[in-house]
Amino acid sequence: MSQFDLETEGPFAVKNPPDFYREQDGYGPDRYAPYPQDGGRRSRPYRYGMALTGFILGLFSVLSTGTVLLLILFATQHDFLAFWVGLSVLSLPLIAIAGITGLVLSIIAVRSSRGAKFAIAGICLNALGMLAFGFLSLAVLIGIMAA
Repeated sequence: MSQFDLETEGPFAVKNPPDFYREQDGYGPDRYAPYPQDGGRRSRPYRYGMALTGFILGLFSVLSTGTVLLLILFATQHDFLAFWVGLSVLSLPLIAIAGITGLVLSIIAVRSSRGAKFAIAGICLNALGMLAFGFLSLAVLIGIMAA
């Protein structure tokens, strides 16, 4: 028996060994995190809400750009739509903000396994909405400059 062994019998027996020795060697009970139960693989973050939000914003940008385009086309034939055309042209910055925000959210969410299909659909819709927004803005600018 060496001098560092604890006595287990006799009058000088130590019933509960002190934690001093365990703390020095680094093998105490709180030194390591518990072993992960999933085999060490990290799960992907849950981004279904981001994907769905990007999809809805893309749908909004496509539908509102189409509505503005239809109002502009029918306003040439009907005079009572002039107010609605003016109001819809004022909503173009809102459409651009929704399209950019939806595109960013969809790109972030496409890395997730859950909601990746919504994210891909959101990217397509937002890209289509931004393309239509660009053509519509160009047509409005040309119309303003021609008048």
